[in-house]
Amino acid sequence: MKYMPAIENPKPIGAMPGGVPKFPEVILDLTKNLLPGFGNIQLLQKSSPNSGLYSVLGIDCEALFFTSMQFFEDLVKPFPEIDYRIKINNPQYYITYQRQGLGKWVLIEQGEGFA
Repeated sequence: MKYMPAIENPKPIGAMPGGVPKFPEVILDLTKNLLPGFGNIQLLQKSSPNSGLYSVLGIDCEALFFTSMQFFEDLVKPFPEIDYRIKINNPQYYITYQRQGLGKWVLIEQGEGFA
């Protein structure tokens, strides 16, 4: 599996109270809850080693609002050879993390949202 390079200096994805910029984590904390707001979360699985295609794995999105990143790690842990990614879509931004080893999800992609 090919690991994508991490985004070392991510762009802000919003602001915290007081106008302090909010940045995505470069290495995702497994205890973190993924809360996309008005958006969604996709768990992507590479279709085959030589393909550029990814499948979206069906997961109950309502349950995700109360689930930590550990939930996804537990789903994919038995398959370390497969390229898995988490994509968080939001009106203001999207961010994508790639699993790069046991419990290590790295920010590899960032862009504008759908609004």
